[in-house]
Amino acid sequence: MKDLQKLRDESGQLWDRMKAVLDEARASESGQMTGEQQQTYLEMEKRLDAIHETIGIQERAQERERKMLAEVSDAERARDEADNRGGDPEAEYREAYWKAQFSGNGEHVRKVLEKHPEALRTYQVDSDTAGGYLVPPQFMMEVISDLDNEVFMRGISRSFQVNARAEVSWPRKTARASGATRTGEISTVTEDTNLAFGLLKLKPGTLTSYIKVSRDLIRSGAMSVEQIVREELNYDFSVTEEAEFMTGDGALEALGIFTPSANGISTSRDVTLANATTIVGDDFWDTYFNLKPGYRMNSTWALSTTAVKIARKLKDGNGEYIWENGIAGGVPPTICGRPYFESEYVPDTFTASNYVGLLGDFRWYYILDDMGLEIQRLNELNALTNEIGFVGRMGMDAAPAKEEAFSRMKLSA
Repeated sequence: MKDLQKLRDESGQLWDRMKAVLDEARASESGQMTGEQQQTYLEMEKRLDAIHETIGIQERAQERERKMLAEVSDAERARDEADNRGGDPEAEYREAYWKAQFSGNGEHVRKVLEKHPEALRTYQVDSDTAGGYLVPPQFMMEVISDLDNEVFMRGISRSFQVNARAEVSWPRKTARASGATRTGEISTVTEDTNLAFGLLKLKPGTLTSYIKVSRDLIRSGAMSVEQIVREELNYDFSVTEEAEFMTGDGALEALGIFTPSANGISTSRDVTLANATTIVGDDFWDTYFNLKPGYRMNSTWALSTTAVKIARKLKDGNGEYIWENGIAGGVPPTICGRPYFESEYVPDTFTASNYVGLLGDFRWYYILDDMGLEIQRLNELNALTNEIGFVGRMGMDAAPAKEEAFSRMKLSA
């Protein structure tokens, strides 16, 4: 694989060629691309997408390697500490837990709990030996870390952790004060009655994932079944989470950023675009300037692939492309100077009155995780297909905490 800088250089050169094709088409008598120009542009666009995908993969691999090296150092330090104090309860519990899961024998866990009752008593949910123990904390943190890598909003939003499905509330400003008034030396102070507060309440609801693993694979030891279970749980959870973060209804689901709601982002934060079927350059700038400066500097676009492709061809009033290729190390491509994420769950239907994008400071989107991830082993249900089932249950809730930190794009009626 090419090194990152060569890929970034190649993407920069490719983008310059794509802009040249667009400029040549605009300067033509028809102002439109010829069939040959369109074919050339689409081929280069496909190549540019592939380069950016490769850059993203390599950057994530580098970050993963950095974390793994740090984890190795932490593990070595933990082993040294465990040797000095006569055993590591968490490491023993982790090993016993997965032995119990893959053998169906809860005796492994019970022995560790008896050995370390004070340190490990919180891991036991009930007396059900088949599935009555919480996963080891390290495994839960690995699942959350995997979700951070898979779901872009987890990487830029605020996450909080609780135990036992606890409800958490935060004060939420629902109306600003109108402003100070001039007052004479002995005049009565005028009360400002506009300022109002409500509560943002989050309580993790249950997400469930059901996966099956071959008994032969478990017996062979050829692959880490713990890793397989974690990766598949991560995939199932991440798909549901990203969909809910975009368009969740806020009832049984998280409250999504594209769901208009007085409890999240109301319609007052909508920017009505100039057209009913597409986006023009000024629409992005209008959405950008709908945010206050303090939010703009930390803002990120959430867009569909269609919206990004439209943005690549647009110029502002000064003739400058609003999409800029990120060619420097660690600098992503931007739209109007702000980074963006593509998601297949961003609304992508370009018809009248639909949402098609959002710019926001996602530090004001709160995610609440219940750290009590449970995995239940199903021994007999899949016996006829020589498989063992695992049901994972985790708790999560999420919602926008401050609507003024978001600016949402809505096609005209």
